[in-house]
Amino acid sequence: MSGADPAADSRGLHGRGAGVAPGRELAMALHGSARSKAEVERTLREITTRAAANATGDVGVGLSVLADEVVLSIGATSESAQLMDHGQALDGDGPCLHALRSGVAVSVTDYTSDTRWPGASSRAAGAGVRSSVSLPLQTGALVLGALNVYSDSPDAFGVQSLVSLGAFADQATTSLFLLGELQEQRDDNAYVTAFSNTVQDSLRAVLPDVAGLELVGGSVPSAPHAVVGGDWYDALVLPDGSVGLVIGDVMGHGIEAVTAMAQLRTMVRTGAWLGSSPDAVLDMTD
Repeated sequence: MSGADPAADSRGLHGRGAGVAPGRELAMALHGSARSKAEVERTLREITTRAAANATGDVGVGLSVLADEVVLSIGATSESAQLMDHGQALDGDGPCLHALRSGVAVSVTDYTSDTRWPGASSRAAGAGVRSSVSLPLQTGALVLGALNVYSDSPDAFGVQSLVSLGAFADQATTSLFLLGELQEQRDDNAYVTAFSNTVQDSLRAVLPDVAGLELVGGSVPSAPHAVVGGDWYDALVLPDGSVGLVIGDVMGHGIEAVTAMAQLRTMVRTGAWLGSSPDAVLDMTD
């Protein structure tokens, strides 16, 4: 993660699309206490580091967020990724900003021939970046930011890597949303518990209807303090018609365990849907 002051890496996002709204609670977390900022940075460091494994070439990952109508470049795994994110925030334009405005993923297969964003292409040449993909971090109509992945190889992002990166973008969205909500209600422990329960309930699997099978699932906590945690079960009908059954457990309790569980569940579903064997799915999630 970059140690730069987020305020120095920002510029107002002009011409925002109607679906983009300011993340007031996220801004509070980024500009609030050292504890709040550390929580945001730790979560984003984990996400960006894992996302870097999903493309060919030398890969760098950056994350920009929208807080109080200002784009903040707040984390990167490499100097080249930081340069690209920081430059787009200063310019107020580029693939990252386009993803924020449109709510649609934006790919650049080769910056040497792409003419849409001259400023970004010029910086890419100096940073050794050839291709990129920017994925909006969106929940409903709210766009919180963009996950930006850069490679020194042209056309570095195939279909499978885009599917995996989409899962990481979903996890980043969940984490940022939860951290913003947690910051707003930090002093209200009852609210945090209720919110965690709501999140966990929303993540519980909706078991499919399968001819010839009766699928029923349930989860019972081992103790009152373990009501909110990382246990999950899942069932899904795969493209070949077979049915996948999953039981998983993330160590720990609370919001961190719930968000980790959400990421793992998404990765397991992605791997299974792509046709991977159970042992290959486990290797991928590891």
